[in-house]
Formats: sequence, C-alpha cells, structure tokens
Amino acid sequence: MKRLILLTFSTVFLNAQNYKISDFSKDYYATVTKNSRDKTSQILKVFSLKNKKPLITQTVNLSEYDLKNTQSNIAEIPYGHYSIIIYDDFNFDGKKDIAIKYGNESCYGGPSFVVYLYENKTFVENADFSDLAQNYCGFFDVDKAKKQIHVMTKSGCCWHQYSDFIIKNGSPFLLKQSEEELDASGLYYETAVKEWKNRYINYKYKTIDTDIVSKYILLSYTLENN
Repeated sequence: MKRLILLTFSTVFLNAQNYKISDFSKDYYATVTKNSRDKTSQILKVFSLKNKKPLITQTVNLSEYDLKNTQSNIAEIPYGHYSIIIYDDFNFDGKKDIAIKYGNESCYGGPSFVVYLYENKTFVENADFSDLAQNYCGFFDVDKAKKQIHVMTKSGCCWHQYSDFIIKNGSPFLLKQSEEELDASGLYYETAVKEWKNRYINYKYKTIDTDIVSKYILLSYTLENN
C-alpha cells in the first residue's frame, strides 16, 4: 500500500510539470514542459490549433507563481501582474503578435519578454520589439489610438525616463524621450526632452517640486492673473 501511494503521488507531481495554455487565441495554444537539459528552466512551445505544428520554441524560466496564474493577455504596467503570453498587435499592421515571458530580467527584476511578430503565416522573433520588452520597467504600453508604444525606466527614486515610439518601416522609432531628475538641492526637477521634428530637438527646463517646497512655506498669496 505504501508503494502504491508513493507511485500515485509521483505521477501527479510529474503531470503537474506540464501545462497547456489555450485561452489567448482561437487559432493557437501553448505548452510548458520541463527542460530535460536544465532543471531550472522550462520549454514553452506555441502550436497551430489547425495542424498541431509548433511555430515557436522558447526556453523560459517561470516561477510557481507564473504557472498558477496562467490567464493570458494581462499586463499591469509597470509593476503589476503579467501573463506568460500576451497576444496583441504590437506593430499596428492588423495582425496579432505574441510576447512570451521568459523570466524576470527587466528593470528592478521585473518581467522580461521575447516578442514574435506575425510574418508569412508564422511568428518571427524580433530583436527591436524584444528590446522594448526587456530593457525597461515591465512590458511596453500599446497605445492603439495614437499607434504608439510607450516605455518607462528608472534608477532609484529620483530619475525616470519616459519614451514614446512610433512604428516606422516596421520597426520602433523613437519619437520623444524625456528624463526627469531631482537636483542636488532636492527642490527642483530637471527635465531633459528629446523630440523628433524632422530631426531630434533637445531642450531642458526646471520645475519646482511643490510637495517638498510646501513644507517650508511661511506666507503665500496669488498674484493677479494667477
């Protein structure tokens, strides 16, 4: 009896290492299986539902949390929950693409993705879009109304960078980038902006951090015309 119990438990445990994700598309599904060559990682494959043909094979390092929360197409930017698979049109060509979470190697240990664009009835890994999903904080924000992609990164509490991209010749093209940094006095934010207008234009300005300054106000009044 003891041997039977141990064998049953082992079988359930091994089966629990294999996952099927089928909620992201009516045309495709994915499987996550153990990596026989590396016990710390898994192999994620995306298949065509029509002919069961594997279209993507990606090594991933997913946690127990990831595998317990397999609902697709969730991206709580920048620091919330992220799905293993995000299925959306990233380059605004009318065809949905696939982003696969392979680990937590972005800003401050955040989620990192490999992006595959739909091309010629298959999915092709794209380095430029993957860069936007690996080297900033969390996944990128897809702004369908403006047909732009927005990303953010930071260093500590006092330096942030925001970048807006359009799609030009099929690749992300930097339209505007702004960096905001609290100066040494702790009273001003120094903002540097780089903006594309047939060429890149750079300018800087300072603004007072009113939240900090308000602590030291002894007397204030409003001038005519504000």
